Amino acid sequence: MEDLRKAARKILQNNERSVVLNGRTYVYTVPSASKRPKPLFEAPWFSLSYYPFQWFWDSCFHAIVYTALGEPERAKKELRSLLIAQHQDGFIPHVIFWDKTKIRRRPWYWHYQESEGRWTFLPFTRKPETSIQIQPPLLAQAVERIWEADHDHEFLREMLPKLNRYYRWLFEARDPDHDNLITIISPYESGLDWSPAYDPVLGVRGKPTNPLLMALKWRGVTLTNKLRFDYNLSALLAKGPFHVEDVLVNSILALNCVALSRLNGYT
Repeated sequence: MEDLRKAARKILQNNERSVVLNGRTYVYTVPSASKRPKPLFEAPWFSLSYYPFQWFWDSCFHAIVYTALGEPERAKKELRSLLIAQHQDGFIPHVIFWDKTKIRRRPWYWHYQESEGRWTFLPFTRKPETSIQIQPPLLAQAVERIWEADHDHEFLREMLPKLNRYYRWLFEARDPDHDNLITIISPYESGLDWSPAYDPVLGVRGKPTNPLLMALKWRGVTLTNKLRFDYNLSALLAKGPFHVEDVLVNSILALNCVALSRLNGYT
């Protein structure tokens, strides 16, 4: 077990990044720090071969692992960096583009497709700071693991208003039929990238999906969300191409609502 802990810590440390914003240093962990061998050609449904930004549910997992390794203070830094991107209404994006030099403007890159602004591929426009999609809402569980490790009341008081706004936003913005099940507007929001589970929703029947067809279908959803609706949620939930009350996402939401209720009871 000690060898496993050392290996896990080494991976996290190698993937750690920091950035200074408004005089304050933010620390985060990238899911993958190294590039895979570049293909002979760059097909239009792929983007960069590695993941140099901060992802929502990855950071939640990283915080949980840091806590298990006996480093709750480092776990807190991870979540504080994530929450700097929270909107006033409570929404938290699934990616923060800390390093603007790695953002690609071309319409076939997910950086463009999964952020706001129809015209951000143009060179004179401002690059996006975050995505506009969600990921499975693991945040309350991550905060609870840290709380269980050190019972830091100050940290809990810092986190709770942000957590409450976030989970309230999920139900207010993503549950149009008020059945307490939230909707995802893209298969990528589930975290199950390229899963064939969404084939029926995307109109694919019969044999396992051809990889090219799957890529075109999935990217077709994000392009439609971007170009036709510019991620206007009310319009997307009424007429968008993908409206799914996903089992995994809602199961995680339920577990986190229970965790959130416990956290609110500790104050």
